[in-house]
Amino acid sequence: MPRILSRSSVLQWVAVVIFCAGMNLAVQAASFTNAASMSSARSNHVSVLLPNGKVLVAGGYEVSTVTPFASAEMYDPVSDTWSPAGSLSAARSNATATLLLNGTVLVAGGVTNAGFFNTVDVYNPATNTWSTAGSLNFARQRHSATLLPDGRVLVVGGDSNSGPLTSAEVYDPSTDTWTGVNGLTDSRYSHSATLLTNGKVLIAGGAIDAFTKRQTVELFDPNNNT
Repeated sequence: MPRILSRSSVLQWVAVVIFCAGMNLAVQAASFTNAASMSSARSNHVSVLLPNGKVLVAGGYEVSTVTPFASAEMYDPVSDTWSPAGSLSAARSNATATLLLNGTVLVAGGVTNAGFFNTVDVYNPATNTWSTAGSLNFARQRHSATLLPDGRVLVVGGDSNSGPLTSAEVYDPSTDTWTGVNGLTDSRYSHSATLLTNGKVLIAGGAIDAFTKRQTVELFDPNNNT
């Protein structure tokens, strides 16, 4: 004799079916779609969301020949188009890009086939132009750069001609100067840097060579530069 489900059981099954259908639609809605391609194929570049909603991409290297780029381009999500955005003062990859409080973008360090960079460029989206800024105290690539609550930028670690770095320095956009601060206990590159809600910066992990990774974590306090 067939089993007759109670009204509550039927409602439960209906709810399950609706939930599963909704989950399936959510998964489908979260899928990727193609956007307009960049004008150049590049890797190890920097990318920054600007206050106007556009995205600045700069530097990196050409994938097949590993030739570094100086060029930059801008993505407009409204029109799904890319447009030229001038050029860095020198081609580079593995730099950092930081959106400053005034809306300009600070691109620091990096590397080319010729060596490591300590040069710094600033992009002004209002004029679509680049200008040079004060140079880092140490040439470096694969470092971290973090915007501090007071508008300064903390640069930490990275790789250089002498190997992985412990050094750290802070950029003050009001004076266009870099000031050395107490360095890391452990040298590292390709680490993460996270601004915490208390204003401190958490430096985690990283590497010292292709085979040796860091497990250690360090904190920077901008109030006393340590």
